[in-house]
Amino acid sequence: MDNAVKELAQACEMVKRLNELAEAAKAELADLQTQKQLFEQSLKELKQPGILTYAPAGMADVTPSSIQHTAGENIIQTAQNTVDVSAFKRFMVTAGNMISLFANKMGIKLFASQGNVEIQAQNDEMQLSSKQNMTITSTDSEVIISAKKKLVLACDDVAIVIENGGIKMLAPGDVQVKSASFRILGPANYQVPIPNLPKGDTCSESA
Repeated sequence: MDNAVKELAQACEMVKRLNELAEAAKAELADLQTQKQLFEQSLKELKQPGILTYAPAGMADVTPSSIQHTAGENIIQTAQNTVDVSAFKRFMVTAGNMISLFANKMGIKLFASQGNVEIQAQNDEMQLSSKQNMTITSTDSEVIISAKKKLVLACDDVAIVIENGGIKMLAPGDVQVKSASFRILGPANYQVPIPNLPKGDTCSESA
């Protein structure tokens, strides 16, 4: 039992260190308090009715059917090295309140070999920020940036503002146009492709 308690204590300490890194980056924190409470009040000396299992060479739960893990409160998983989750067909994560991802050193990668990648903020803002370069590229087709009310392209003290059917160019210095020809034609308009986002419903907690 001492070895099991030692492993749980190390897991709490690891989560504490990761929380410090996440807090410095202003990311969401893991629920360390619940994990420590479970360890101190229930599992450390089995002060309350509970089950603590330990195997120094590894453990496996195997079934040709399904496995369900259910908790009335939290499900806590920690690993000193890597957590691998694989599904041959579908992998789905649904949260009633929030999903938070934080990587301290090596970044986050999202790849789709086939099919679209869709990201929507259906009822609020979306913010993309980077300290270094940000690149948006379409290797074989188009890049379309659209807004229903106003579009601002700005760099330093210079800006191009598109709104109310007109274009404003703001620059404290020279504006240079280099072209083989320059034509001024009659007015025209463009239909902005705006997706119809669902409103969604707030999730109420079950009794």
